[in-house]
Amino acid sequence: MITEEKDGKIAFKKSYFDKRPEEYKPEKDVPTAVLFLWKLSDTINAAIQAGFQIEYVEEYYAEQEDKKVPLLPTDFLLVAKKT
Repeated sequence: MITEEKDGKIAFKKSYFDKRPEEYKPEKDVPTAVLFLWKLSDTINAAIQAGFQIEYVEEYYAEQEDKKVPLLPTDFLLVAKKT
């Protein structure tokens, strides 16, 4: 969400630390959504503050049609249990 590819290179559209919400409209007939992009540490700390015990965190990428491996993770998995 914060990067885009230009001429075969990754360019940042905004800072990783920019928490301002932004509008997102993926398709013509889909209503506009408001996205709040959190840093990974914000998500992990929110889980801890809510009383979860974190057991595992993994970063990975969603495969693209062109099979290119991105320079940055696209997704992450957080496994936790309520303590």
